[in-house]
Amino acid sequence: QDDVATLRLAVQRENLQEGESAGSAHTPFFPEPSVPETWNLCFGASSKQVQFTRVAHPTRSFDVEAKFKVPTIGKNRLKYTLTSECYMGLVLEDVITFEAKKAPAGHGGGSLEELESDGEE
Repeated sequence: QDDVATLRLAVQRENLQEGESAGSAHTPFFPEPSVPETWNLCFGASSKQVQFTRVAHPTRSFDVEAKFKVPTIGKNRLKYTLTSECYMGLVLEDVITFEAKKAPAGHGGGSLEELESDGEE
């Protein structure tokens, strides 16, 4: 409990070839060019703990990574939704189950705040 885990997603766009990148989408009703490489990741291990991450990546394959607090020791479920900011209906959803185990004595983990502040000095 209160330990930190990392959610890692590997995304590959089937409509692009290796080495190819996405360009702006055709959006005639918006004054600014749209950026199809922008994705929104929303996930949570409970209804009280929902996180949001915005990722911008134009290439065919990319990874999304986000840290979160593990709510309980034992079995946990994490639901995530990855949506395109540009293309309506381009939504990927899934539920991941994982088991969080108690750390052995003397091997305490750090808090999310400690992990986020590493290297900011």
